[in-house]
Amino acid sequence: MDFDELNDAMAKSNARARWGRSAAWLIFAISAALPGLVAFLALVGSPCGGFMCPMYVPISGPITGETLMALGFAGFGIGLLWMWRIVRADPEPDSRSWRYRHRR
Repeated sequence: MDFDELNDAMAKSNARARWGRSAAWLIFAISAALPGLVAFLALVGSPCGGFMCPMYVPISGPITGETLMALGFAGFGIGLLWMWRIVRADPEPDSRSWRYRHRR
């Protein structure tokens, strides 16, 4: 591989990396805006929360809908924090992360 081919390969790799980082920011922004959209839909939605009001009162047990909703929100929050960590990571790590390639 000569210098021009290597230069072209690196340019393609850098373009893919820039596109990937911008896609990651877009996914993060959509995920961060999702709670606001859900809150808005909950405020403007019907008071029964669906097409019809329930005709019976559901029996509450040890795992209620609120508990499951809290677990879902906790999972979403953890995922959003993990995405923030990934998006904010250094795109150009230092040479120490590539040391394993020099072992023989």
